[in-house]
Amino acid sequence: MIRCFNLPIQSAQKVILNNRTNRMKKIINDGLHHITIVIMVLTTCLFSISSCVEDEPEDTRIPLIELSGIDDNALMSLEWKEANTFIEMIISDNRGMSDYLINIDSLGQEVYTYEVNQLDYKLMHEVIAVDHLTTNFTYDISISLNDINGNTNQMDFQLLLTAFKKFNYLGLVGNGSPAGWNPQASSTMTQSPSDEAIFTYQGPLFAGEIKIAGFIGDWCDGEWLFASQAAKSISEPDQFVVGVCSSPDNKWMISPENAGNYLVTVNLQGGTISFDKQ
Repeated sequence: MIRCFNLPIQSAQKVILNNRTNRMKKIINDGLHHITIVIMVLTTCLFSISSCVEDEPEDTRIPLIELSGIDDNALMSLEWKEANTFIEMIISDNRGMSDYLINIDSLGQEVYTYEVNQLDYKLMHEVIAVDHLTTNFTYDISISLNDINGNTNQMDFQLLLTAFKKFNYLGLVGNGSPAGWNPQASSTMTQSPSDEAIFTYQGPLFAGEIKIAGFIGDWCDGEWLFASQAAKSISEPDQFVVGVCSSPDNKWMISPENAGNYLVTVNLQGGTISFDKQ
């Protein structure tokens, strides 16, 4: 038997409203659930990205130091000029540099210190003036460069500033030379066509003494090259001294057994004289 129930209109409206309300609640709840899941996923991604950045390996690459014409632990020779005598340096780092320090010392005594801070650059071309240093002397130089990550590079080398008194003429004077004691007719030395610092004499040297005139004329008309000490033997190379007629008159001595034909070489830049028996 089929039973039929007739609901009042008001009751039917309530049932319909309740059903709609329940469906809306379900839709809202489902939406909130999906939003919660999306937020959780985004939070996880952001956390992962943050973790990746924090866990990035530290940059341990050292900054680079390059000097024009010189390697680490080598000797740099520069010709001294009255102005603009300098070392050229290129420094670089892939992340950025912080500061550098240059120490110049001689025999353990600090001569000069130059420091530059707050660089904030990745590449720099620096010019370091050294024309205030003494010539014909060797200095120990150390360059330390730091980058923004605390990495350090150091380069050590030696610097020799060469300077020489230039002469257009040199000639041997003394009873050990063919010219005798006559500075107006000294035994001429030949200047090298490829190197103005090199003069040579090839010929006889006699038992006696010699010194070298940088001029043709009377005794006090110009400068002389003297031996490093009185009666200095020609049997080994020597460091000459540039002076005038009132300077200590130190001469090179040729003993009778050392007399003969010689190649005499003066190197103005190195400040040396050598006697090679032929």
